[in-house]
Amino acid sequence: MIITWFTDPARGDFAGNPTKFSSFYQYNTVSKQFVRVRLELGRPPSQSGGDTGETFASYKESRTVGFSADTYSTSDLSRWSVDGKYQLCFDNQPLGTTPTEGAKTYDCSDVNRFVHRGNRVTFNPNFPSGIEVKHLSLLANHVMITKQPVNLTEGAASESVLSAKIKLQLTQIMGKDINACSESEINTKLIEQSKKINSETVKLVMSREMKAIQEKIIQQEGAGEPPTEEFETAFERLGSSFREAERYCESGEFTDAYQVFEDAYKDLTANIEKSGDAMADWEKNEFDYSKGALETVSKVIYQQMEYEQYLEENITETEYREEQEFSEKFDESFGK
Repeated sequence: MIITWFTDPARGDFAGNPTKFSSFYQYNTVSKQFVRVRLELGRPPSQSGGDTGETFASYKESRTVGFSADTYSTSDLSRWSVDGKYQLCFDNQPLGTTPTEGAKTYDCSDVNRFVHRGNRVTFNPNFPSGIEVKHLSLLANHVMITKQPVNLTEGAASESVLSAKIKLQLTQIMGKDINACSESEINTKLIEQSKKINSETVKLVMSREMKAIQEKIIQQEGAGEPPTEEFETAFERLGSSFREAERYCESGEFTDAYQVFEDAYKDLTANIEKSGDAMADWEKNEFDYSKGALETVSKVIYQQMEYEQYLEENITETEYREEQEFSEKFDESFGK
């Protein structure tokens, strides 16, 4: 699942700090890929010299992210941890997983080495002249797909230079001058990028699931407790469903992929129930895990369908946020 948010380096005073432009974050909650587009100008270099204040779109292959209205110390790493659900914790208390207005962003690649504390989340971002959310989405998607960070400007650059640098990147992504691109062309590209990201996410989940099942079968057989024939048949069908859904995802047919997974879940449930007490251990472990994998893929597919509807119908940002709230309820109905 992809979540995005903005942060406010001006602490609510954009008028008094016109070049403290908002950062744009994009996070894949399944693969843990993380992109941050930092646009703040005039940022002083860090005391360590590791941060010179430049603007950029950074990429992290795996990142843990949390949100809290509280300001936590990031200097004492012994107070930070990651729990079994891959949630970032402070003093063993998990942080929130949804960006909310006013919450600070905390993120890290290795909780034992460094935890980054970002500015507070805002839903009223301030961007350089001529730059919109769709532009930053194009850039963030490109960075997530290519896994390559992008350097934009030095911290002392002007607003016009920053805007020009961003638009140069967008021109390269679109294959034509971004200023000459229609709304429809941009939306088509955004859908293309989103399909690519979500297709890779679905394949990642399926790969993890099949590997876990295969390892469990080997363990059970080694312990002299092979699974029943019914159970093996159910998982063989599950594997076939995975491969079929993967083909649908690769061609962008997410609605068909969703149907395949819905049918696979029903089939798996029916076959497990037929296995009775003999499959109690498998039902408790592997079936629960498989159910979680199917639910995750369903969420990804649903989000892709929702995002395409948002772009194709060209609804307002407010209406889209209402759709996102509905999506969160959809997640809860599956039991995260």
